[in-house]
Amino acid sequence: MLKDRIKKVIKLNLLLLIFGFIYLIINHYFHLGFICIFHELTGLLCPGCGFTRCIIAILKGRFIDAFNYNMLVFCLLPFFIIFYFYSIYNYIRTGNRIVKVPNYIIIILLVITILFGIFRNLI
Repeated sequence: MLKDRIKKVIKLNLLLLIFGFIYLIINHYFHLGFICIFHELTGLLCPGCGFTRCIIAILKGRFIDAFNYNMLVFCLLPFFIIFYFYSIYNYIRTGNRIVKVPNYIIIILLVITILFGIFRNLI
């Protein structure tokens, strides 16, 4: 069972990496990224605007640029990476696919995201 779960995790992560690289290549050479519908309709920046540029800047080691593209993603990314690896560890160890996140953490993240979305358009 343990070996099967490890194989599943490796396959899923390889698939995610492949799709991620394909997206980065398409974005880099053809400038075909995701279009923010919220920004197109309102002219305002949503909390996710700049996400792709932030991630690309991080991958290139340009951390100040990444922070300027999207402060929220830049600051929360380490926590999501830790949670992702913890979820993988938990799945391999126990077989449980879902890690329960306390409701208060979800509410705090939601409030932070909404406030960031408001304040980034005021500045």
